[in-house]
Amino acid sequence: LFLSTLPRAGTEGTLAGRLRGLPASIEVRAKTGSISQVKALCGYVLRDGAVRRIFAILVNDTTRVDGDAVKRDIDRLVRAVALGVAAGT
Repeated sequence: LFLSTLPRAGTEGTLAGRLRGLPASIEVRAKTGSISQVKALCGYVLRDGAVRRIFAILVNDTTRVDGDAVKRDIDRLVRAVALGVAAGT
């Protein structure tokens, strides 16, 4: 039930424009978060509807870099995990 409350990457809510183009068998459901100088993304990678990985990424002191660059780096990490799951690793 909890998973259904989280937005799907690439299609819904705060993740609508993020992590698009993952393999059809892969789904990322996650919650974004930000407070002053902090960006976060926590959630699940599913393959064929079953949870395969749980992740939590927190980046502190983001004033030193562009906030959009931080989001792109977070997305790269999650994409790498998702593609690993798709490959069976």
